[in-house]
Amino acid sequence: MSGLKITKGEESMFNNNAESKLIAIFIASIALLGGCGGGGSNGPVISTDLFPMAHAYAAQTAAGRNSNFIATQGGMTFCSGRGNITDAPATTSTTFNITPASSVPAVLAAETLTVNWTNCMPPSTTVPVTLYYTPNTFVPLGMTGTNSPGGNYGAYLMAATNPATVTVGASGVIGTENLYK
Repeated sequence: MSGLKITKGEESMFNNNAESKLIAIFIASIALLGGCGGGGSNGPVISTDLFPMAHAYAAQTAAGRNSNFIATQGGMTFCSGRGNITDAPATTSTTFNITPASSVPAVLAAETLTVNWTNCMPPSTTVPVTLYYTPNTFVPLGMTGTNSPGGNYGAYLMAATNPATVTVGASGVIGTENLYK
């Protein structure tokens, strides 16, 4: 443990001495484990934990969300920024046209995507869209919007499928949304 020094200052940000000891043990554990090389594994550790995808997606869609993110854009001028995506709860009943002749029951949610850019023109971007889902199960049906990337109308011609559970760290296609101008 050479090189690691933990000292207690006059003012502590911890509430009690026990909490200070736990933090010190945690820091010491990180320092000791950092040199062990990962236990001889030949690759990344694959998780076997399952996540309730369909239930979690439905709960988030019903409740709404507000998430911050970092964005970068390449090309002739590199720029970066910070953004926010806000979805209102999907509670308003309506219908959605999967095709011009095929209307289905739906619930809708207003979504707003905002990015404030550094070194980009325009310096900010706001994209409002309306998202449509199946009632009760909240499977995505499509979207409408006037400023949407790729198109002003999107529809899943084949229903998207949210698996009941997924393995943590896994990836896959849930559906393909066709975008139209």
